Amino acid sequence: MKHLQDLLKKEKYIKINFKVTKTQHLLLKASINGVKGNFILDTGASNSCVGFESIELFQLTAGKSKTKAAGAGATGMFTQIAKSNQLQVGRWKNKNFHLVIFDLSHVNQALTQHKSKPVQGIIGADVGHFNLHKTFSIPHGGGGPGMGPIGVRKHLIPYLPSHPYTQTPNPDSLGTISSAEYGSASILSISYGYIAMLGKAGVRKATAYAILNANYLMKRLQPLYNISYMSANERCSHEFIMDISNIKKKFGVS
Repeated sequence: MKHLQDLLKKEKYIKINFKVTKTQHLLLKASINGVKGNFILDTGASNSCVGFESIELFQLTAGKSKTKAAGAGATGMFTQIAKSNQLQVGRWKNKNFHLVIFDLSHVNQALTQHKSKPVQGIIGADVGHFNLHKTFSIPHGGGGPGMGPIGVRKHLIPYLPSHPYTQTPNPDSLGTISSAEYGSASILSISYGYIAMLGKAGVRKATAYAILNANYLMKRLQPLYNISYMSANERCSHEFIMDISNIKKKFGVS
């Protein structure tokens, strides 16, 4: 842990203040091009982003983007990109910061449903866990031998874990964290079998049925419960989040 603290200091990471919202999000203050706003700190976001309605507020120059955004039950969302902006979070500053612009209405709708204030954007992370269990039919990484890779930004590559038998020793590496360099590789046989048995057409069909089934169940339950994180057209992808806090209020069951 001491080595990790030295790493963070070396890369000029600093502590910032944030609040925990009623939806258990981390809320922080940040300024873009000198304009302050409220943002969610999302360790699952691969990019920092703002909503279309904030382009004028933050004085952004929006350009074309081929990227399709996904998250919080929505997928395939149109995006734009704004390059070379000034971002400040606490004492941390970046004068060449790129932002993704997309429809934040599904995020703010979920926040307001739970009596939390809407936000102008999302601050992404430098480290991300790519959870592949849904795509390739393997166990979760937390409770079992998962195979989801860890992705980092370029400036953190020198610190990634190494392996004494297959890699050249790196003095900045955090060291070896697993006896097997690439984790539980045998798990991948499940993914291979899943894809081989279904084939290209079968994988696409299974995905379509998963999305169809999730939307069917969501619509059937929507009159009874609050549904969080829907897209602007009230659709979800392969899953949805159902708020059952009213059960706790009525019956004391959580």
